Amino acid sequence: MKKEEYHDKLRRLIVEYIRLGYKVVKKFPDDEKYGMISQCKRALVSILLNYLEGFARMKKKVIINFYEISYGSLQETIGIFYLAVFLKF
Repeated sequence: MKKEEYHDKLRRLIVEYIRLGYKVVKKFPDDEKYGMISQCKRALVSILLNYLEGFARMKKKVIINFYEISYGSLQETIGIFYLAVFLKF
């Protein structure tokens, strides 16, 4: 698989994850509007934006840094979804 094909496929998967994440947070209680909902939405968008910014860079260390930030945002959303299940949202 070529680099561009991999990039396009991963980008589509990230966008689908964001779409599903937004769908899930709509089910969170209203009192979480400025808490977990807001934080989760920011983290979801951060996954894509940091991945894309890393992909656009030329220096390998900078690319890796943005990919790591993107991965951290992914883990943050996973943590929020885990907590939401635990709290029975």
